[in-house]
Amino acid sequence: MERLLSIERAVHNVLAQSLALRAEQNLLMFADQEALPVADAMTSGARMMGVQATTIYVPRSTQSSFSVHEALPFPVEAAVREADAIVSCLSDRPEHFAYRTRILRHSWRRRMKIAHLPGMTLDILTMADTDYDHIAERCSLLALALVLGREIELQTRRVDGTLCVLCAELRGWEFPPGISDGVIPEGSWANLPPGEAFAIPFQARGEVAINGSLPGRVLDVGEELVLAFENGRLRSIAPENSDAARHLQTSQIERAEKQNDRNWTNLAEIGIGLNPTIDCLRGIPIHDEKKAGTAHIALGNNTLLGGAVDSTIHCDLVIEAPTVTIDGKPILVQGRWALIPEDWLLDHRQVEVPYGWWEGIQSVRRSGSRGDKENGRLQRRWTSRSGQRAPFPVGRDQTARMAQRLYGLLQAVEGNLLREVLIAQAGQESIDAWEIPGLLWVLLQYDLIRVQNGGG
Repeated sequence: MERLLSIERAVHNVLAQSLALRAEQNLLMFADQEALPVADAMTSGARMMGVQATTIYVPRSTQSSFSVHEALPFPVEAAVREADAIVSCLSDRPEHFAYRTRILRHSWRRRMKIAHLPGMTLDILTMADTDYDHIAERCSLLALALVLGREIELQTRRVDGTLCVLCAELRGWEFPPGISDGVIPEGSWANLPPGEAFAIPFQARGEVAINGSLPGRVLDVGEELVLAFENGRLRSIAPENSDAARHLQTSQIERAEKQNDRNWTNLAEIGIGLNPTIDCLRGIPIHDEKKAGTAHIALGNNTLLGGAVDSTIHCDLVIEAPTVTIDGKPILVQGRWALIPEDWLLDHRQVEVPYGWWEGIQSVRRSGSRGDKENGRLQRRWTSRSGQRAPFPVGRDQTARMAQRLYGLLQAVEGNLLREVLIAQAGQESIDAWEIPGLLWVLLQYDLIRVQNGGG
């Protein structure tokens, strides 16, 4: 009985919170033989809400034979056009990657809400019966660290205790992070159950010990794979002849190599799981990567995450109890949440402005990024390259309030505002001159302004 109630609550969360569906709207689902129980549960929940639900059955044989360059059948395209939201519960196997990706890409262009759930089962669905607010809070803080930070480091240990360190660059607002907090805005997609934040890494180097799960396999206690990276590419896997290495080879790598895919070695993603309801690993990526206290890396494709590397696979590998830092500041310590909000919520009175920076500024203008006023505070609106959107407060409470007043001066003019004019107008807004450099430095970190120095 409790399991049935949990399924009902999870379905309601997906339909009402994740997709925000209303009565008379249209839900389209894609399912194969393994996911039909999920489609049935979704249909029952939709009926109770007055939502019109339709399921398209896609046999795995159809998914296997689908070409990456092939268009969807016309009836499928027509159904997509009429949907307000889509739930795709197709296979998570690499040989079915092309079909489920085509569904996602075609639907995404339609500016609707898409729950992309490869490998979904009823057991995994119950992990959406969780605390959305708790997950959203941690997703927001972690995404802030990922966008303001410049380097992420994963520390893991081999079975013999040897430390492995993997480092990668983060490129902030150029490649903003993605979040899975359970809420899917219009024009975006996300995996469910909720509970992760992730970034696209660059120039990764070092080693990482995978001790959690691979797609289709949960690693035993004492079992591991050590992956070595250089310039963002996988260079070696050890031990080469282990059962885990053979599983990865036959289930993922061989298919990519047969298709002359040279990009499967790309380090496509680094993410951190945040869902406290998930208490075990199952070898199913959309479930395992969300487990609180884990981190994961992915090999291969990251175009759907906003990256530029195309591949025939996206292979998530999950790590239990890692230590993760961003710019040396703790995020996880041996799997325990250790992020300190004050490390990332900037205070204009305490930030270290580079020597001579303020003195060299001639004028200031707004950037093309969006800053909004919310309850007297400035927020930075952002959209990840996978379409997800969320606001970040521009610093701590007092900083966000002061930043709104200063930013408002820039919003009132077209083009540049001379330094002397800015100082004078800021004084009229009760902003002391000594506060202006710190506020501008914070606004610059949030990519909300551009500055011009005296040299042009």
